[in-house]
Amino acid sequence: MTQVITLRRAGPRDADAVSALLEACYSELYRGWYPDEAVTRAAPALARAPHALLASGRYRIAEIDGRPAAAGGWSLRPGAREGHLRLFGTHPRHLRRGAAGAILQDCLEEARREGVKRMDCVSSLPAEPFYSAHGFATRDFALTPAPGGAMFGVAMMSRPL
Repeated sequence: MTQVITLRRAGPRDADAVSALLEACYSELYRGWYPDEAVTRAAPALARAPHALLASGRYRIAEIDGRPAAAGGWSLRPGAREGHLRLFGTHPRHLRRGAAGAILQDCLEEARREGVKRMDCVSSLPAEPFYSAHGFATRDFALTPAPGGAMFGVAMMSRPL
């Protein structure tokens, strides 16, 4: 059975759907990578819809069968030709079906058209293979504070456009 991925720009009206998708993603996919207690405390706050990004027109939702399957976007660094991927996530029911990859490719193409020369991202550890498969290289690893007082390991990644 072939599933059709529909990609669209998200807006402020999508905030609840985006938050629910990101919370499902982070709550399930971060387990085993980060301490369960830290995931339980941090996931709801990490998954808050990015209101400014939703309003910017640079955030997308990929739908499969009319339901949100993945979300993500990007922002432009002021005064630079560098972009930053922001709040990507895939609902656990829709992993490895191409939804997040479709969003990523759309973001990279839009950034190229806007003159961006490099795209950066701060990747969770479970998402690092996804970004690597799309041409991102890990520059460094760091610990970053998460809501609730936990420290999460992240990969600092980038790729030329």
